[in-house]
Parts: sequence; C-alpha cells; structure tokens
Amino acid sequence: MISRKLSALLLLSGVMLLGCQPQEVPTEQLTGAWLQEQDGHQQGVLLHPDGRLSLLGIASMQGVEWHFSDADNVLTLATNTERYPQPESEQLTVAGISPSLLQLEGRSLFAGRYAPANDKVTIVSGEVFYRQRIALPENAVLRVTLNDVSLADAPARLIANTTQMITTQVPISFTLAALKSQFEPQRRYSVRATISANNQLLFTSTRHYGVEPTQPNELNIELEAVSAKPAGQAKAAPVVELTGDFRYMADAALFLECGTDRRWPVAANDIRRQLELQYGQLKAGPGEPLLMTVMGAIERRPGMEDGSELDTLVLSKVIAISEQQETCD
Repeated sequence: MISRKLSALLLLSGVMLLGCQPQEVPTEQLTGAWLQEQDGHQQGVLLHPDGRLSLLGIASMQGVEWHFSDADNVLTLATNTERYPQPESEQLTVAGISPSLLQLEGRSLFAGRYAPANDKVTIVSGEVFYRQRIALPENAVLRVTLNDVSLADAPARLIANTTQMITTQVPISFTLAALKSQFEPQRRYSVRATISANNQLLFTSTRHYGVEPTQPNELNIELEAVSAKPAGQAKAAPVVELTGDFRYMADAALFLECGTDRRWPVAANDIRRQLELQYGQLKAGPGEPLLMTVMGAIERRPGMEDGSELDTLVLSKVIAISEQQETCD
C-alpha cells in the first residue's frame, strides 16, 4: 500500500517538475515584428535575423541589437538615444511563444504580451558611405532619420531614426523600421544621414533619398564632408531676446514668437535638451505650447530635407518659463 502511494507521489512530482520547466524557445521563432497595445497606442520591437533591434512606436529611445540565451530563455535588448548613443541593455524572460503570441516578463518597458506584426511594418535598410579618404575618429556617431518632407516651409516630421556608435570605416550599414500606420498617402518621405563626433558635424547627405512606404527599401546613401568655415569668414548672427510658445514633439522643437507669428525650428544643443526636460516636468502634452522668454540667434541651418536650409533658432539662454496655462494667444 505504501509502495503504491510512494510511486504515485513520485509520478505526480515528476509531472509537476515537467510543468515547471521553461518552454524551449527556438531562436528563429523570435525573429520578426511584435506589437502590443498600451493605452490605445501600438508599440513593439522588430527582432532582425542578423541580431539588430528596431523599436516600433517608441520615440524616446532607439533599438541597437538583441541576443537570446536558450539556456535560460533570457532575451537581452540593447537600446540607446540620440543624446546617449552608448547602448544600454536590459533582460527579459521569454515566458511563452507561439505563432500568435510572445510573452515577455521582467521589470522593463518591454514586458507584456505581443502579437506578430510583420505585415504592419516597413523596413528601410542600406549603407552610408563617402568618397573622401578620411578616417573616422573613434567616437564617431552615425544618425539616420526617416522623415515626412511633404511641407517645404515647415520642419520635417520624424517617422523613425537610428543612432549608432561607429566601429568600422565606411561603408556602414543601417536599418530603420516604422509602422505602416505612420505613413499617409500622397506624402513625400526621405532618409537623411549624418556622421558627427564631439558634437561636430563631419559628414551629411545632400541628396533626396526617397522611400516607398508600402514595400521594403534598400538605399545607398552618399555623404559629403562638412567644411569648417575659417574664423572670421561669416558674421555671427546677433543674439536677441524672444518671447513665444515652445512646442516639442517626436524629437522636434518649434518656437513661435508672440506678436509676429514668426516661427523657427529649434536647433539641438545643451540649452534645448535642458528645456526638453523642463517641458516634460511641467506636464505639457506633446506639441502643446509652453510660453517662455529666451535668448538666441537665428541662423541658417540644414533642413531635414537633403540640400535644404532653414532659418533656425539657436538657443543660448532661457530667461523665464511660464508655469501657468499661458500662451501667445
């Protein structure tokens, strides 16, 4: 009697142990696009077969690479930002996977249930190169952006971007991915690429590299060296005091001057980055106006569309920010 009970107990224990074993996940099942819903917004990841990572519907950071350990079912995602291009990694457990579901667990933005979405994604890939025989410095950074350039007199709307530390000389490969829902019919889309080091622009694309949103795109983007102007060649633009509405959305900033309705895109620098943080702390929604007084100069800077130039506000100081719900209107 005891022997039967012991045998049954051992059998039950073995079944329970088998049930607790993590699901074996073939790496090839992970590759592809996966989307989840968060507060009515679609976001997700695209795990490329070559180990690259693209983020979908997430503007605050960019994907770099991914790695999966089948020994413990751990998925490692490396991401970065334009401001901090050095990748940072986080780990999640693949708790389950099937043709219709990916379940990621962990203390991470990426934890949750995902559905496959390969048919909802547009991929733009290719290489950037330049013809000058110039070696890049060790801390060089490549940035490639996909933009809506339909409006010639307005800042381009960012669709997708990637920032990567350069570890080899040209040609340098890149991959961009975006949700097809981000594109609109009858609009123009273009890819722009730059290489910089120590906050100095070294190379930039100067041509229009168009993108067809409904199909994969392969581009070879030629960059031109940016020549530094000799000291004293160009007269510096005067620094003036301006009061107006600052708006920030999807990595693009715009300043509208009160009383004149003059508007300028705002150049990226340390002052603007500090302003972006204050913008978020004051809980202004994306694109909502925030009234302020600043010091800055209006300079001609490259536009988002290749070969174009725009009058751009270069901030030198923030004098005051209204914490009330005030605007130019």
